[in-house]
Amino acid sequence: MKKGFTLIELLIVVAIIGIIASIAIPQLIDYIQRSRCERTEGDARTIANALGAYYNDYDEYPDTGIVNMTSSLEPIYLKTVPPVDGWNNPWVYTCVAVGGAADQHYSLISYAKDASPGPIAVKNQINPNDANRHNYDVIIFVGEFTSNCM
Repeated sequence: MKKGFTLIELLIVVAIIGIIASIAIPQLIDYIQRSRCERTEGDARTIANALGAYYNDYDEYPDTGIVNMTSSLEPIYLKTVPPVDGWNNPWVYTCVAVGGAADQHYSLISYAKDASPGPIAVKNQINPNDANRHNYDVIIFVGEFTSNCM
């Protein structure tokens, strides 16, 4: 008599592996999206710190546009400005002078997973069970997060 696995035993093992995979894969995808969000928030914080140092030196922020911001910050304030967010979408940088250089404001935006404007969530008030939580835009307004993802 030959020794080995029967067809039934092999089918049971394959079924068990399938059940484990059906539980693990959605969790893995969620962890990947969360890590992209955290990378985006970290890069945005780094850029905001560099913009603050630039403002301290020149009393104004770089002109609107990612090219203007990048050329103003590299290589003095940052060796290289991260060109894209965690989802490989380009940053959106705008600078607005309300009443002159002293009243300048800037925003740095990542449109997150969906790569389009909105939705916006109040910082740190996102429900972890919200299916849209990775689509919330990451927004820094004059050095402070006003919106983030999770």
